Amino acid sequence: MVQKTALTNPVYHPRAEAEFETINAAIDRVGYLRREIDRTEGMMNDAIAAVKQSHEAAAAPLKKALERLEGLVERYCTKHRNVLTENHRYKFAEFPAGAVSWRSRPPSIQADEESVLKYLKRCRKKAFKRFIRTAESIDKQALLKVPHVAALIKGVTIIKGEEVFVIKPVESDLAPGKPEAAA
Repeated sequence: MVQKTALTNPVYHPRAEAEFETINAAIDRVGYLRREIDRTEGMMNDAIAAVKQSHEAAAAPLKKALERLEGLVERYCTKHRNVLTENHRYKFAEFPAGAVSWRSRPPSIQADEESVLKYLKRCRKKAFKRFIRTAESIDKQALLKVPHVAALIKGVTIIKGEEVFVIKPVESDLAPGKPEAAA
């Protein structure tokens, strides 16, 4: 069992007291600046949200008009597709204001993960193994547990954890509850 050691205050030294106060003040200032940045980002996000809401409200009737016109064009072109594409000779039709086209999307598969897993279990028992793809990959967690073995494998490099210096000013959250009325 690894024993945790408690942090102790450094031995007092008269010359270090001034430096200590300077560093303590710097840590306090770091906390203040971080809080100011958070407040500034909050104000920015509030302003962005207001602008976005304003523009979305302005765009709503435009989107509705666009959907109506796109539907009108699609219905017309579908109804007259043989004439517009010369009996499907072309996949597009040109108009003076622009063009329309019909494109076939490639086939794709949409599957429910749970249903597929159940199906795969049944396939393994039957002759449908050709529908199952097995992927092999390196178990990095297992290699980290035995770094001396991992070091012997060509192409594997163990990257040691780096020490990171973190400044964490003392901060406190506001107490929950109702704000008191001003007197």
